[in-house]
Amino acid sequence: EPPWADGPPAVLASMQRQVRTTTDPRPDSAKLLDLAVTLLREVRDVAAHRATLFEVLAEIDGLAVYSKPGELVVAVRYVTDQQAFEKRLVLDIATGSLLSSTLERLATTGAQGSVVESRTFAQQAS
Repeated sequence: EPPWADGPPAVLASMQRQVRTTTDPRPDSAKLLDLAVTLLREVRDVAAHRATLFEVLAEIDGLAVYSKPGELVVAVRYVTDQQAFEKRLVLDIATGSLLSSTLERLATTGAQGSVVESRTFAQQAS
């Protein structure tokens, strides 16, 4: 359980400790993004915790965070098993609900930046 009362820096530090104990080969930024989404599901009824997690996401090195009307978009690029990926999540700002999740496998040679494969999963806002 993150130390919510201690603010975003303490919550981020707690999350960082947790992801460093996993064997997941992805960079910490990708693991922290997944952990933040899990926490958002758990605390979606507590507006202060949602706001704290949104602040935490903005502070994680390696994440691109931007807002659109009513949505927060968070993306991370990483390489694992010699393949490049971009994971992009769209969150409802008002509720913290996951609206969609996209995982793209990116080309790493020749056509730099091209998408080789893309999978998007849309979620129903609750």
